[in-house]
Amino acid sequence: MSNGQMNLYCVYPRNDYYVCYVFAETRNKAKASLVGYFYDEEYIDFNAVCIKKNVGGIAEVCDIDCKRLADLGIEYLEYEN
Repeated sequence: MSNGQMNLYCVYPRNDYYVCYVFAETRNKAKASLVGYFYDEEYIDFNAVCIKKNVGGIAEVCDIDCKRLADLGIEYLEYEN
């Protein structure tokens, strides 16, 4: 059951080294949004952690240049081996 508040989740696959930020009402909706975004991953292969609660706005998967993330002080970092 959803409470209607929008949260920011860090969603990541269990078998890879990347993360995506997703605005969603629940952890499960954040995971489902990312599966729809990438198509080649299975729902069960993702983990999600809430990093900010009650941020408002609409549900969306955020790319690197997302203004909403910048407004919250969140940014993607480059990962190098």
